[in-house]
Amino acid sequence: LTVVGEAVPAAKPGFVRTAEPFIASAAPVNTLPVTAEEAKNVTNKFRTVVNTGVSQPEGVELPVGGELTADLLGGVTAYYSDGSSADKMVNWNLDTVDTGTPGAYTVSGSIKQTDYAFPLITNRADPNILFDNGKYYFIATDEVGQSRIFIREADTILGLKTAQDHQIVYTGGDMTACLWAPELHVINGELYVFFAASPTNWQGVSCRVKKLKTGGDPTNRYDWEDAVKVVQKDGSPLYSGGITLDMTCFEQDGQYYAIWAQRPMNPTGTSDLFIATLDADEPWKLTSDPVRICAPDYAWDRNTTEVVEGPYALKKNGKLYVTFSGSGVDNTYCVGLLTADQTADLLDPAAWEQTGYPILTAASVQGEYGPGHNSYAMDHAANVVNVYHSHSHSRYQHAHCRRLHSARA
Repeated sequence: LTVVGEAVPAAKPGFVRTAEPFIASAAPVNTLPVTAEEAKNVTNKFRTVVNTGVSQPEGVELPVGGELTADLLGGVTAYYSDGSSADKMVNWNLDTVDTGTPGAYTVSGSIKQTDYAFPLITNRADPNILFDNGKYYFIATDEVGQSRIFIREADTILGLKTAQDHQIVYTGGDMTACLWAPELHVINGELYVFFAASPTNWQGVSCRVKKLKTGGDPTNRYDWEDAVKVVQKDGSPLYSGGITLDMTCFEQDGQYYAIWAQRPMNPTGTSDLFIATLDADEPWKLTSDPVRICAPDYAWDRNTTEVVEGPYALKKNGKLYVTFSGSGVDNTYCVGLLTADQTADLLDPAAWEQTGYPILTAASVQGEYGPGHNSYAMDHAANVVNVYHSHSHSRYQHAHCRRLHSARA
């Protein structure tokens, strides 16, 4: 893109003459002529996407005295500045229509979507939300001490904000510190919590799995079985040369996979992401050898600490998207992206493409710093919600939510 004041030669029709720089801390060095279409694509890719309008539903005819329902009116399509669109559910104001009186009526409505004021829940990092059996469950790292894991239950995501905490993981035995990054996952109809813990300090952290007894209440500590350490396919420790943490899992074509962060305890070691298949009946057991699929190779994911961690998978349109976090847990913490085809060999590192820039940073949302360690949930209006932590120059991280829009590819 050209810098302000640097004009592209007029002899090249269709080219953009100037473009305002909008990347924080960027210093203009040279100019690159681009076509108007190229400039539009770059702008759409990196600018904030905004709503530009909604479709108008078709009219509905009813007999006098007929019943008017929201289902008859249906939803709308919302359009966005990058050319993308999304179908939305609508809360229609049906009380303005008197179906007993003939005539033409205009019905107004509002799109069904929840706005979440920051923060959703204070002093909670690495947040995760699961919808299961008609309820939403929230679980996260307790920033105050990191020695307890609580779960919350509510009818809506917003209801989790004021829901009661129920402690389900306590310190004891070989779990005396660093109860980190719990995630809830349903595997073959059974509920599990994946988390990390240490017998001493952060240098002894390793991945664990805890199973809810069949038919149990997730908020009742006594309905959870004892935690089990994750092991290799031969039963040996997951990793003996350092620490493991932030394990997540997902299913693809009937096969369950785990992705986690692994870091050797040596001065030059980095925290990398590994993948392996899981035993669905005993998901603390790998069924394949671990394979590294991501390392902190860019300046943004090794800014203050050479770390990639906190993976979480999202499927859409034949793609498998795995977001992860990079750099130190400070203002430079940010979210990166790995992408693979769902039909690919997911144990082949070549199947994964890493986006070369972060997709969520401290510059993304004013007043929120160090956003990261995110996961995803679906709200009642079928909106995908990004669940993550960030802070506002406070001592602790806070859990928050924002709706996720799928931009145009």
